[in-house]
Amino acid sequence: MADLDLIRDAEAEAFWLSLRPGQRLLVYYSNDDCWHERMAVYPACLKGGRRWYVATPDHEGPGGRYLEALEVGVDITGIKGCSLKGARPFLEQDIYSFSAPVDDDRLLALIKEGRTAVRHSGSTFNEPTQYVTWMGKVVDLDGSLAPSIGAKPKTVLPALVDVVPPPPGVPPRPHQLTRGLHVAIPTIR
Repeated sequence: MADLDLIRDAEAEAFWLSLRPGQRLLVYYSNDDCWHERMAVYPACLKGGRRWYVATPDHEGPGGRYLEALEVGVDITGIKGCSLKGARPFLEQDIYSFSAPVDDDRLLALIKEGRTAVRHSGSTFNEPTQYVTWMGKVVDLDGSLAPSIGAKPKTVLPALVDVVPPPPGVPPRPHQLTRGLHVAIPTIR
């Protein structure tokens, strides 16, 4: 099994030490009844820390990108890692997930925005040297945050398919809630 397919344990320190911009994770908030998919965009912490600039499924709109402390506590009751390709662990609850893939150009724009926001926040952080594309490819970042030589700036991405389609005659919602995916992928620590 390729490393891209492994779902890492978000409770393990190794997960946070290896987290790169573009990787996705699931967050369960104490005031909600479903998991929320988040994309780690830029670290607002030293390597291994849990404060990140994140993008939500609503990343195109106001409030869809912000700094968040990804710590289990009063507001967050659970965090689950996804594989580099975005495969999720099986979960009984619904997942509020991205309705469409984020292409490389948009991801790089989010990373630049995140870097600016983190710098203005006064946070101490390590500059990331790589990011993860929607399809799980690890790409080096250069000083301008553009893809390294040889990386394609634009990637054709497959359409997302909802795990739970809407009933006949009901149009899909912009961000269809999906059931947890059944995946036979081991979790590593």
